[in-house]
Amino acid sequence: MDPDSDTFSALSKLDTPTICNALEIVEPTRRTRGFNIRPFVCAHPELGSTLAYARTARIRAQHPPATKVDSIGYYTYIAEGGPTPSIVVIEDIDPTPGYGAFWGEVNTNVHYGLGCQGLITNGSIRDLPDAQPKFQMLAGMVNPSHAWVHAVDWGSPVTVHGM
Repeated sequence: MDPDSDTFSALSKLDTPTICNALEIVEPTRRTRGFNIRPFVCAHPELGSTLAYARTARIRAQHPPATKVDSIGYYTYIAEGGPTPSIVVIEDIDPTPGYGAFWGEVNTNVHYGLGCQGLITNGSIRDLPDAQPKFQMLAGMVNPSHAWVHAVDWGSPVTVHGM
C-alpha cells in the first residue's frame, strides 16, 4: 500500500529514533533488528533526513566483472523500478566492503537525474566536492578509488550495516 501525500508528509517530519520507537510498539521484535548497527559517513548532514522508496542493488569492486555488466538494465531499474521519490540502497558484497567507490561525481549526478534523492551503502563514496550537492549520501567510508566497481544484481533484498 502506498501512503497518501499527507501520510508521506507526516512521516518525513519524524526522526529515525521516533520511527524505531513506534515500530517497537507495533512489532516488539523490532527492538533488536532492522536498524543500522555500524556507523555511517554522512556526506551532506545539512540536507537532513530523507524519506523515499528504496531501489536495491549489490556491487563489488575488488576484481573485474566476470561477464559484461548490464548497465542499461541497472539504470532502467533505477529510473523505472518503482514509485518515487527513491533512494538507492546498495550492499557492497566484497570481502572488504568499500574497496572501490561506486558513488562519486558521475553516479551521484546520474542517479539524481533519474529521480533518486540519495543513497545508503556499506561501501564507499568519493569525489565529495564534485558530487551532486542535493544528493544525500550515507556510506561506510570515503575511499579515493573506484577500483573495478560494478553492479552485480538489483531489485532484491540487501543488508547494509544491519538494515
